[in-house]
Amino acid sequence: MGFSGKTYHQFDRKFSETTEGKKCVITGISLHSTVKPISLSSSAVSNTEDEDLCPTTPTADSVRIPTVIPCPPAPKKRKLTLKVSYGPREFFSPPDLETVFIYRTT
Repeated sequence: MGFSGKTYHQFDRKFSETTEGKKCVITGISLHSTVKPISLSSSAVSNTEDEDLCPTTPTADSVRIPTVIPCPPAPKKRKLTLKVSYGPREFFSPPDLETVFIYRTT
């Protein structure tokens, strides 16, 4: 841990009364001095050698995440094919239309 360069603000309040008996609050900002750095003893420095024995993240090429291959482009829309009929439509036209319908006598 070190010290942060931030300064902390504290508000000082002063109360005063007016001639009408109302109270006014006047606030001001007072600045605290910054925190001084802490000096480490030699025993704390020797503890850094023990940190080398702690497990670390593997860095071999076999355990690395493979490089990202770029994605293929998005599929393109197909062109619309227009079905154009150049001739008139032909419908079923029997020679005798009445033969298509069956009349029932009741």
